[in-house]
Amino acid sequence: MVKKMSFVCEIVPSSLLTPLRRNIAQKLSKKGWKQIEIGELLGVSQPVISSYLGSSPINPTSITSNPMFEGLVTKIITKVTQEKITKIELMEEICSVCQNFRTAGPICEVHRRTAEIDFLSNCSICFPSESSRRIFDDKLSITKELYEAAVRLVTSGERFAQLIPEVGCQFVCTTESPEEIEGIAGFPGRIIKVKDKGQFISYPEFGQGGTLTQILQYFKKQSSQFNSLISIRRTDMILEIISSKKEVLLTVEADKDWIQTLQAFTTQQIQEIEIIADAGGMGFEPLIYLFGKTPSDVVDFLLKKF
Repeated sequence: MVKKMSFVCEIVPSSLLTPLRRNIAQKLSKKGWKQIEIGELLGVSQPVISSYLGSSPINPTSITSNPMFEGLVTKIITKVTQEKITKIELMEEICSVCQNFRTAGPICEVHRRTAEIDFLSNCSICFPSESSRRIFDDKLSITKELYEAAVRLVTSGERFAQLIPEVGCQFVCTTESPEEIEGIAGFPGRIIKVKDKGQFISYPEFGQGGTLTQILQYFKKQSSQFNSLISIRRTDMILEIISSKKEVLLTVEADKDWIQTLQAFTTQQIQEIEIIADAGGMGFEPLIYLFGKTPSDVVDFLLKKF
């Protein structure tokens, strides 16, 4: 008989999130909060809050009786009532405790007890290895740096808006040695121009970037020093402004196969290229691809030049 496979994530809502919301709702209600206000804070509807407040006391579990759980409830209530916590910070507090509970903690214990699986004593499903944690931390750092750099660009107003192509601007960043495109982060939907200002509609995600992802990945395989790449408009004036003392790869027409083009260059030549200027053509907008060691370096350079 095949045993049921139950993921640890499946028990988090019922064992941690629902009891947590119920505890917070009951305590905020006693402090005079309205049900709709509590629902907006906790991300659930007013009827759900009503059910929390009308439910009978539940028996303590290994999770709800844990001092860390009780401390989390107290901390959230204190910060919420003093208006000293944002929704992002609220999620960070909860997710931090969840991670602790899943690392040889009460959620781990519940999973072992309820799942029909013969777990090893040294089970590490939630955090498989140190290398996987490093990859997670690296990706988190990259998306954060890319986002903060993009914010600097779009808040510069017309200074950056004049550089955004009609097709939108893509801005990507990678780890030191990406093996797949999933190792490169970019902006879904690109950075677009709205009323002479840059705007992006989503946080950076890995596996985004299209052409820029292919180019940057190829450069990294040739041991390029650059970890970030941005696409901007190509005009003679813009190219002249940014190309001083930089090695530029020029095309005479729109390039439809960058990998084939780049394979014609030696590793040393690739390592020296700092700007790619694509001429564009019928149906293809002229673009400039500007490399940088980090997203911040790219932004510093552009804001200094324009």
